[in-house]
Amino acid sequence: MKIDFEQLILAEHSKLQANKIKQAVLDHPDQMKDFMRAFFNGEPKIVQRAAWPLSLIAEENPQLIRPYIGKLMKLLHDETQHPAIPRNITRLFQFVAIPEKYQGELMDYCFKSILDLKAADAVKASAITILDNLCKIYPEIRSELVTALETQFQYEGPAYQSRARKVLQKSRR
Repeated sequence: MKIDFEQLILAEHSKLQANKIKQAVLDHPDQMKDFMRAFFNGEPKIVQRAAWPLSLIAEENPQLIRPYIGKLMKLLHDETQHPAIPRNITRLFQFVAIPEKYQGELMDYCFKSILDLKAADAVKASAITILDNLCKIYPEIRSELVTALETQFQYEGPAYQSRARKVLQKSRR
């Protein structure tokens, strides 16, 4: 049974539909390529709507995302995309083991995001978690992360402050 992901994506934009799409991919992982083809090659509305189930897929089965990390990194830097795209790509990178060749680029992106007053709160919150995860591989960035979080803390919203507080508490132990 071949799943028509574009039809599923366009049917409606809701949490229920995002979970339905996620479950279709998890039940048929052999069709992940078809889902990703819709995500990468679809019209803007399809790409935007597919981003949410993509992050849900990554949360439950990060291995399915690994072959697409390079293309996701390129898309992350495309500032013409709908805000849902970077929000969900940074969200999914919280759950995926990032290959070494992308770690530096992702670190740079995350530091820039948490220091950018115009970046979306959800992107910043995910960036904090990604950097905290990368500190396990690169402990030397912990002090830079702590400094960045403390510097920005007072200017940021609740999502940022909540994540930052957790990382700062962990860093003081």
